[in-house]
Amino acid sequence: MASADLRKELECSVCLNIYTDPVTLRCGHNFCRDCIGRVLDTQEESGGYSCPECREEFQECPALRRNITQRNIVENFQSTHPEQEESGVFCTHCIHTPVPAVKSCLLCEASLCDNHLRVHSKSPEHVLCDPTTSLKDRDAPSIRNY
Repeated sequence: MASADLRKELECSVCLNIYTDPVTLRCGHNFCRDCIGRVLDTQEESGGYSCPECREEFQECPALRRNITQRNIVENFQSTHPEQEESGVFCTHCIHTPVPAVKSCLLCEASLCDNHLRVHSKSPEHVLCDPTTSLKDRDAPSIRNY
């Protein structure tokens, strides 16, 4: 399996980052422990719970089972595929864990990691540049469109 394909399999569908402390629901879907915990907390008031991936419903808050195999695969992947050289700029959307930004959007005034860049708008007004902390001061001629 190609590295990009493997990385996609190791991503939490809630935070779009590689799993941290992966856990499994009864339906078999995996999430970061903190991510699924927050989702289940928001569902608590509704009186029912469901998997954010397949929408399987649970009458009681489902038990979160640590996925040791998935954790080992993530650790192995991260040790053989180190993150790109860090620019010191982190993704604006990854608020719980600092993730290096690969691009910044001048329209949104946001920095984006690989995962958030994939879902970012591709419309022409969203101009991307190398990661920067001074988005308001960027000159248009130095901008590269991607």
